[in-house]
Amino acid sequence: MIMAMGPMGPAMNERKRFRDEDMIVHTIPIPKELNDLIAVIIGPGGSTVKSICMETGVKRIEITKDTDPRTALIKGSTQEAVNNAAAVINSILYDKNERERIRQTQMLQRSAGGGPPGPGHMPPQPPPVQIPPAYDPSAAAAAAQQQYYSAPSPLDPAGSLSSHGMSGGLDAQSQQLQQLYSANNNAVVVQQLQQNVNQMLSLLNDISTRLGTLENRVTDVERKVATSQQAPACAGLSGLGANGGVGQLPPTLAGLTSAPPSLPVAGLYGQPAC
Repeated sequence: MIMAMGPMGPAMNERKRFRDEDMIVHTIPIPKELNDLIAVIIGPGGSTVKSICMETGVKRIEITKDTDPRTALIKGSTQEAVNNAAAVINSILYDKNERERIRQTQMLQRSAGGGPPGPGHMPPQPPPVQIPPAYDPSAAAAAAQQQYYSAPSPLDPAGSLSSHGMSGGLDAQSQQLQQLYSANNNAVVVQQLQQNVNQMLSLLNDISTRLGTLENRVTDVERKVATSQQAPACAGLSGLGANGGVGQLPPTLAGLTSAPPSLPVAGLYGQPAC
């Protein structure tokens, strides 16, 4: 177990006063893919973790080595101090902007401490840390881990969270969910429109089939009418028999003698000769 100690008084009674059973302990699991950030949490020579202890008021921050996943154990005498230290560690793990800021400060710290100390040389100071206000360790840690493992939002390609908490990343995630919901609604609308178009096409095909049937019937009726209008020229002579002979004469003409052979029979009725 790697243990980074915060500033403690030299007196023995001060050490006994803050034993583990008297401290509030908070645990932060560190995913395997973030193990390389443990060095950023500790800092050169433990400078960063010491700075966290000084600025938040916690007594110790320990990074376990034999657990899976590795864990950051924060131990302090007050809940507020523990919460503030947890906020800083979570910002290093999940806030890209804060992590890069601390890394740059650590690089400057290494550069300043690389050569031999000169006259008036001041030892490099640990990088300052920013404590997010109104920190809730359980909610913030869950939100930070959820944002890390989720896919980055197309509206926020960097996928970074705000340096003052997780609000920026959560807003981007909320916008992404709204876009997905809107896209699903659009897909449903398009599918419904496609179904309506298919129904209209089916109805038009049915109407076209019925119009074709009606047109055939009209053509058949017209043909029958044209056929019925083609009658013989003498079809109006009701006096002719079926075999071309003269039918029975009207009663008023029954007593008349038959016409001479040279006179057409139809002439008696004022009709043209056939």
